[in-house]
Amino acid sequence: MGESNDASAFLDAAFQPETDRLTRTTVREGNAVTFMPRGEQSYERRWQLIQDAKRTVHLVTFSVINDDTTVGWSTSWPRRGAKAWRSRSSATMPPCTPPGRADFLIRCGPLEQRSSATTHPFGIWAWTSGGNTSSVRFLGSLLYYRAREEEWRRRRERGFDPGVVFERAIEETSLIEERRPGCFPPLAHTGGMALRYVGHNPYDEEELPLTNAFVQAIRAARRSIWWGCHGVRPPRILAETLADAAARGVEVRLISNSKASSRSLMGRGLLGWMYWECSNHFRWLIERGIHMHLWQRPGAFHSKNFLVDDQVCAIGSYNIANGSAFHHTESAIFAYGGPLPQQVRRQFEIDFRDCHELTLEETRRPWSWADPFHRGLHERNLLVDRALWPSALAADLDVGRFKWKYGVAPDW
Repeated sequence: MGESNDASAFLDAAFQPETDRLTRTTVREGNAVTFMPRGEQSYERRWQLIQDAKRTVHLVTFSVINDDTTVGWSTSWPRRGAKAWRSRSSATMPPCTPPGRADFLIRCGPLEQRSSATTHPFGIWAWTSGGNTSSVRFLGSLLYYRAREEEWRRRRERGFDPGVVFERAIEETSLIEERRPGCFPPLAHTGGMALRYVGHNPYDEEELPLTNAFVQAIRAARRSIWWGCHGVRPPRILAETLADAAARGVEVRLISNSKASSRSLMGRGLLGWMYWECSNHFRWLIERGIHMHLWQRPGAFHSKNFLVDDQVCAIGSYNIANGSAFHHTESAIFAYGGPLPQQVRRQFEIDFRDCHELTLEETRRPWSWADPFHRGLHERNLLVDRALWPSALAADLDVGRFKWKYGVAPDW
């Protein structure tokens, strides 16, 4: 590995103001964080929070599945809520009250677009998770609610007319705002952690603040970038930014699922497509000095952890994939300093031991039609802040080497 600069860009006085601009968010002080790397820890605490709720529970998820994990608490809902859940309704469930407890509101992605869940507050507790193997909770500033409130304020200022598609979301947000004094009281600081919540709704806002945040953090790395998710298949903007980091001497290590472990993902890894598509990227990444680690234990790797220079970490729903970068509603918290980055590092060290590092000889060249780095660029690359574009990507975008996938070019 080449020589690297030990001076951290994250400590530069200009870094956080620039992140504020790129993400339209701010750092919130006074948070307490508990890192829960195991699913049983996470679920046990979730159920306890729901059981102890006094006023409201807001739960947002990719999907709700009828299995032993959820059936225990879902059957305690009133009949109309349970009926909506059993029918796998794509709509927001009507507010309903577990006996003697709190209003319960759950929302998941619609059946035809299950990856579009929207982030909402979870009472006075906020919870972000990449799956069964990685959860984090924090109590303090109401990051989720404030981000949602700021989102709607920005839409109104821009004269955004959501139309019929967003009528339910508007009603839901109005309900939350009406109950804000009781449901979202001002909270005292509970710890010393500085956190930044970043979320994006690409098709509501025509902005990609979370992709901006990840690209900016990668560009600022000086020593190491460790990043894992259930399937590494980066769009060019992420791949080239990671390759640029490796070229300047940064250790870049990515975790993805092996062919065997990916079969435990939904639909047996969508009948093998997940691993096949990821493997089309592996040779290109390794050739550019990026280390690929494939999960070897039973069950899929489903963490969404990100660590830079052992100083900054992000945990949330964002994947190293086109969907998260350009299309899906995603969210994450970024922690700057304190104990959480070190806890995430220790978990990565454990996870790397349970992986096999892929060699160049073990990779294959993708068929020409399946080569992800020769596909047409999606027009939504143009929503990423231009200051963050890698040089090769910028050259292609400047000469119009992209396609408008959804018809006529919008007036951005």
